[in-house]
Amino acid sequence: MNSIVAYLMEWFMPGFIRENLDRHLGSDWAEAIIGPVYAPLLAGGTTLLVIWLILLWMHQRKIYVKI
Repeated sequence: MNSIVAYLMEWFMPGFIRENLDRHLGSDWAEAIIGPVYAPLLAGGTTLLVIWLILLWMHQRKIYVKI
């Protein structure tokens, strides 16, 4: 369910999510945790986790987007 929302969120929101993570955690938060080599992997995984949590929240409240 909400596959359309998941697709659109992956298309439009990663930049917004990463900007907010950098703003609230610091610009080099991923490098400080895991090192410069794996920092993009951690940033991408964290972005995916945030999108998944939004979709979980929508599912728990039975918010579904249908066309």
